[in-house]
Amino acid sequence: MIDRTEAVFDETGMMQLQDVAETICDYALERAYAPCNRSKRKRKLEQLFRDWAFVQRFRVGLSQGVAKVLAESDERVLAVYLFGDMGVAREQNGESGWPELTVQLLVLASTRSAALDALGTALGQALAREVRKLAGPDVYEQKSLLDLTVITEDDVAQRKGLALLFSAAFNPPLAIWMRDGDGGEL
Repeated sequence: MIDRTEAVFDETGMMQLQDVAETICDYALERAYAPCNRSKRKRKLEQLFRDWAFVQRFRVGLSQGVAKVLAESDERVLAVYLFGDMGVAREQNGESGWPELTVQLLVLASTRSAALDALGTALGQALAREVRKLAGPDVYEQKSLLDLTVITEDDVAQRKGLALLFSAAFNPPLAIWMRDGDGGEL
C-alpha cells in the first residue's frame, strides 16, 4: 500500500531545506577530516574530494545526517541503511578520477509514502547544490546526491527487490540509523 500524501515545498520550505542540507554537509565535512588532520585544513576542499578516504568519511557523514532528517520527518521510517559501491574511483571506468559522492540509502519503512520519496528527492538536490558550493561545480555535476530506495517489512519478509541485500554474503547494507521500540533512536 502506498500513501499518496504529497509534499508541498514553498520557497520558505526550500530555504529551510537548503539550511538543513548545509547543516548535514557541515557535519559530514567535520567527520570527513581525518582526526590527525583536523588542525591542518589548509588543503582546498576540491583537493580533498579527490581523496578516496575523505570521500568515504564524507559519505558516511551525509548518510547519518540524511537518516536523522528522514526519521525525524516521518514516523514510518524504521531504519536507514547505507549500501552499494563505497566509492570506487571513476578513473577505473575511464572517467575522471573523482570518487563517487552519491549516497545510496535503503529506508526501511512501515509503509511506502510519496511524501517520504519527495523529501528524499528534494534533500538529494539540496545536498548536491551544497557540495557544488563547497568544492566547486567540477567536483559534482549531478542533480542529486542521494539514491534513496524505500522498502517495507513485507519486502524484507518476501525478499523482494533490494530487500534481498539484507541476505547478501558480501557487502550487505550498513545500518546507519534504527528506531528503537519506543519510537526513538537507537
